[in-house]
Amino acid sequence: HPHGGADCPTEPYADPGPEATGAPVAYVSADAPASCEGRGSRACPWRTIGEALASGRPWVLVGAGTYRERMEITDGRHIVGRCAARVTIEGADPERTIYVHGAGASLDLQGVTVTGVGV
Repeated sequence: HPHGGADCPTEPYADPGPEATGAPVAYVSADAPASCEGRGSRACPWRTIGEALASGRPWVLVGAGTYRERMEITDGRHIVGRCAARVTIEGADPERTIYVHGAGASLDLQGVTVTGVGV
C-alpha cells in the first residue's frame, strides 16, 4: 500500500472488506464527541483505540487522527485505520506500543502508521 494520501478513502473509515461482514465492529475517532449515545457506533465512536479494544469487538475501524496509546492484544483482533497517511498510533509506553501475546493472540493491523520508541 502506498503511504501517500492516494490510499485514503473519501469515507471517514476504511472498508474492512468481506471478512468483517456480520462481525461486531467498534468505531474510533480522535474527534468524537465527549458524550453521545451508543458509544462505539459509527455515529458515536470511541475516542481511543484502547476503549474500542476493551469493548471486545474483534474489528476496530479507526478514523483519521493521532492516538497516543499502549495496546495489549490477547486474542484475535483487526485494527483498520482510514489510511496510513492519516492515522498515527504514537507509542505512549517506552517498552511497547503494541503488545500481542498469549495463545490465540493475533493482530491484523492495516492503514495506520505506528511511531514511538517502543515500536
